[in-house]
Amino acid sequence: MPMSTPFKLEEERDKSVRMYATQEKLVAICVVAPLTGVRVAPKRSITARFSYPDEFVLEEFIEKVHEAYPQKENRPPLHILIHSPGGAVSSSFMVARVLRSNFDRIVGFVPHIAASGATVMALSCNEIVMGDISRLTGIDPYYEMDDQVVYPLSIVRAFNTLESILGTKSPEEISYPYQHLVQSISAEEYDEAAHTLGMVEGYARELMSKAGYKDGEIRKVIRGVLYDINSHEEVITLDRAKEIGIKAKHFREDEPTAKCWKVMKNWLRNYLLKPSPVHIIRYCMPEPKEDKGLKKPRNPQESVSP
Repeated sequence: MPMSTPFKLEEERDKSVRMYATQEKLVAICVVAPLTGVRVAPKRSITARFSYPDEFVLEEFIEKVHEAYPQKENRPPLHILIHSPGGAVSSSFMVARVLRSNFDRIVGFVPHIAASGATVMALSCNEIVMGDISRLTGIDPYYEMDDQVVYPLSIVRAFNTLESILGTKSPEEISYPYQHLVQSISAEEYDEAAHTLGMVEGYARELMSKAGYKDGEIRKVIRGVLYDINSHEEVITLDRAKEIGIKAKHFREDEPTAKCWKVMKNWLRNYLLKPSPVHIIRYCMPEPKEDKGLKKPRNPQESVSP
């Protein structure tokens, strides 16, 4: 990573965003993965994904929040702009958790993409605002092993399918192709896959519970974003999100939300084409209003007429 690329917290300077935060009396933060990464070698570029730098930046943001609003019950709501392909499971969870634990109400805005780990962040919001091209994806994890990408959900589903087909057959009754499939899944691989899915489910349950989802709602959403998806890249539109129980709405549903959406879309445009190897994270808080009713203090040396 180039030394000139800092991963530090910066306050947003855009006047429209600052005015928005002040007028609506809220804290605003953007987490944006630009469309272009940073080239670090002739054939290698680094693009923004959730990782350790994001955790440090969000921790610094929370420190700023505590300085401005020591008591959680006195904090304004948080509006968060999310545009990201996701990233490491642990970092995605920690970033979402630190925000969820420090605000009573969070509204997420997804103008375009909140995929994988970014969907986990979206699920931690009390409400998600989406548009015509907005999309979430499944939260099923994947990892690399022996230079191969492993999808735990595929392993578990394949095992369950084989069990349903072959569970009552003797070894002699199983055809060679099925025998090969059975032998391709080891006990260790299945155990790792099952526990990885359980881990992600636990993360989602914790975040959604803090966001006000009820147990039945959580079960339905988890089925829809973790176990019942066709593939990791499957698009979850607004209609699909509502169908599986995610608390989402279209920005045109009411005028105040449409006004907020316009600000968020413009905010995204400011950073979408700026190359960065890490998420661009900016924040702003309501600016204190000046009390115009107070008189200017009298100069002690100023004479007073009798």
